[in-house]
Amino acid sequence: MAFQIDPVAPLDEEVRRIAREQLRKIEKSIADREGDPHEAIHDARKRFKKLRGLIRIIRNADPDFYRSENDRFRDTAKELSFVRDKAALVEALDALSKRFEEEVTTEAFAEVRGRLVEHRDEAAASEGDLGPKLELVGTALERAHDRLDHLRIAKPRAGASRILAGGIARTHARGRSALAATEKRRDAELFHDLRKRAKYASMHFRLIRPLWPEIFAPMAETAKGIGDDLGLDHDYAVFRAAVAADPGSFGSQQTLTIVLGLMDRRQSELRQSARDSAQRLYAESPKGLQKRVERLYHAARTVASRAADAPAAGSGEASRRAA
Repeated sequence: MAFQIDPVAPLDEEVRRIAREQLRKIEKSIADREGDPHEAIHDARKRFKKLRGLIRIIRNADPDFYRSENDRFRDTAKELSFVRDKAALVEALDALSKRFEEEVTTEAFAEVRGRLVEHRDEAAASEGDLGPKLELVGTALERAHDRLDHLRIAKPRAGASRILAGGIARTHARGRSALAATEKRRDAELFHDLRKRAKYASMHFRLIRPLWPEIFAPMAETAKGIGDDLGLDHDYAVFRAAVAADPGSFGSQQTLTIVLGLMDRRQSELRQSARDSAQRLYAESPKGLQKRVERLYHAARTVASRAADAPAAGSGEASRRAA
């Protein structure tokens, strides 16, 4: 089923259903012995992020559950990040080359790309047998399943609108604060924080999409776009830090001057695009968004109840009159 909450079902049941679906997908990915283990790890990392977004929305309903599972998903994903982070730099450089392909020949990137590929392959070789890491994931999944069995939300129907709306408002407020921070200082870590907040916002708007698809689907896409833009920006910031620490490992000074100059331009574009989109995404106050989600949740339940109570076609009084 989709990564979205059915407003008619009890909230704790929906959280368990969605979480178990993500856990099963991770299990399937790491159990595929014929597949690429690195891709399995990449898939697991993405799904652990979705799980963290899911449980963040019910944070205030069960703080102990949130803390334990957020730590579990975060720490397991972190253990799997080393090789993927190296691969991301290669992909980021390829994106830079494509962006400026009409201005600079691809040969200008070849030397640096070759070095990045070497670093990625060395990291993969140093990882050796990925079996232990996949076992680590398996253990985390087993414990997560057990913990989900004990998730209970008080008044999962009556209090669902307040819990959901409150969780979304909290994420929205942190996103607004992160955006405001980038207006004061153009620091890489501040943009990275805005990226994380936008990623969670994208997940949350996907989860409540059924409440008003025409509104929340575009909001989810806008938030995802912010996250994607600032994800590239973060990769470039990581690259810069690596070059500053050991410039000789990435190519000649002449080549690096070209690449870093283009990277400056691209980071400025990405940050401006992200901030422009974020200004729209976070235009509404957290309190306003909270009230809107609560009302829409109740409206969705009312519509669903009316549909459930409506007589089936061809039955009832109208059918008797027609006869």
